[in-house]
Amino acid sequence: MPTLLLHFLLFLITTTVTNLIPAVHSNCIEAQQQSLLHFKQSLEFDSSESSKLITWNSSTECCAWLGVTCSTIGSVVGLDISNESISCSIDNSSSLFQLQHLQSLNLADNNFKSSSIPSAIGKLTELRYLNLSDAFFSGVIPIEISRLTRLITLDLSSNSYPSFAENQNLSMLIQNLTELTELYLDSVVLSGQGSDWCEAISSSLPNLRVLSLSGCRLSGPICDSLAKLQSLQEIDLSLNQLNGSIPSSVVSLPKLERLTLSHNRFSGQVPEFSNTSSPLFDTLYLENNNLEGQIPTSIFNLHGLLFLNLSSNNFSGFPFNGPRLPRNLSSVNLSNNSMLFDYNGSKSSFLQIRHLILASNKLRAFPDFLRNQSILYHLDLSNNQI
Repeated sequence: MPTLLLHFLLFLITTTVTNLIPAVHSNCIEAQQQSLLHFKQSLEFDSSESSKLITWNSSTECCAWLGVTCSTIGSVVGLDISNESISCSIDNSSSLFQLQHLQSLNLADNNFKSSSIPSAIGKLTELRYLNLSDAFFSGVIPIEISRLTRLITLDLSSNSYPSFAENQNLSMLIQNLTELTELYLDSVVLSGQGSDWCEAISSSLPNLRVLSLSGCRLSGPICDSLAKLQSLQEIDLSLNQLNGSIPSSVVSLPKLERLTLSHNRFSGQVPEFSNTSSPLFDTLYLENNNLEGQIPTSIFNLHGLLFLNLSSNNFSGFPFNGPRLPRNLSSVNLSNNSMLFDYNGSKSSFLQIRHLILASNKLRAFPDFLRNQSILYHLDLSNNQI
């Protein structure tokens, strides 16, 4: 009899626990479900193009809706409605901003009709990840984003040239975002920041790994203090009006993997590359600048280099037989320079390349070093003097 009673009690406990677990992990908090439904009702979107919003309805738990992520107690912590063909604006009264537990918000690849980013975004203080890229936001960037002090990723890139209010600047936006590791502000108008953008980033974002400020109308030089950000892995400052020389301290950052400084006004020579440069440094784009002289052999201290674009400058020579040549360098673009390649030395250590573009230089003869290329797949010698 005691044994039978014990088995009966174990059955009750097991059944109770089994029934409780799904409820704890899947039940959406009613108020948050209603906020999401109201948010959906306020949006204009093409239902035939939607894969997420069309799953939102009151007959199912919101934690089961596509694009919605919940915590174990049913709080909505993640919302991804990117690429949902939304075509309307969002204002500060939106029920979106009632989701106070949101840690991740992705509204990318929609059309918010050149409206401003709502200042109510500053209410979502739990956010770690905010992606508003390629969403046709315009107007003034709300300084309230500075309240999101837990942000790790901030992406406002590829919108309709949003800018700061007259009495505000980049420093005010990011000075409290000290946890940020990825900052994408491509096409945000920073022309009024002068050189202060560089000092602001260097002093405010010690953990930064990715810095992308392409097409921001930046001017002036790159500050040396950018090299203080020793965790930087990717830098994209292309399509600006930056000038001066390229700091050697920046190209020698110990964890740098990709550096894009193309379409600027940098002048002088390519800086020397340190022996301590990152072994993962695989991409260097310096095209369309005013750089000149010989490419230094120290460029091959970048042992992991895969892609190199130095086109549309005024370079006169390249060390195809430099020491410690990178084994994996696949693509080299040296077009639109002043290359001659009158080289008669040993060919035994020549760089092996798969894609080589030498168009629009000053070549007067077929380059002799090409005889030693064994893996060449694409070669462009057009518009020379051969």
